[in-house]
Amino acid sequence: SDQGSSVCSQCGIGTYSDEPGTSTCKTCPSKEQPSAFQLGSTSETELVCVTCLCPVGQKCNVIDNAPGEEDYDCALCEAGKYGFIVGTSECTNCESGKVSSAGASACQLCESGWYPNSEQTACSRCEIGKYSVSGDNSCSTCDTTK
Repeated sequence: SDQGSSVCSQCGIGTYSDEPGTSTCKTCPSKEQPSAFQLGSTSETELVCVTCLCPVGQKCNVIDNAPGEEDYDCALCEAGKYGFIVGTSECTNCESGKVSSAGASACQLCESGWYPNSEQTACSRCEIGKYSVSGDNSCSTCDTTK
């Protein structure tokens, strides 16, 4: 007798199958979309399902329509903050010693001789007689005895 042959294929981008041997691929729950795009996903977790697909450097804002019918729009992360995850609803404050402009996906260190302003939105030059090393929060007074 002839043996049946089966050909396995990967699920397409934005879908997954958690049942080996089946040809049925699933996607995110209703009102959600995948934010990770790879072939052959085997779980919903690998799709990173989100309700809003704002890009990095932006955050999702809810627009209330009728109950259960929320919509979303995207807003740039404020200067001094950053958004490093697709679909985030909150931007993250820059780490100590770093700055960012609006819409940043990461914060940057100030160069040596510069320090972050109090809002962490720009680097300011150290005053004459003071110095900083990249990543310092403030300037230090030079030791004039050396």
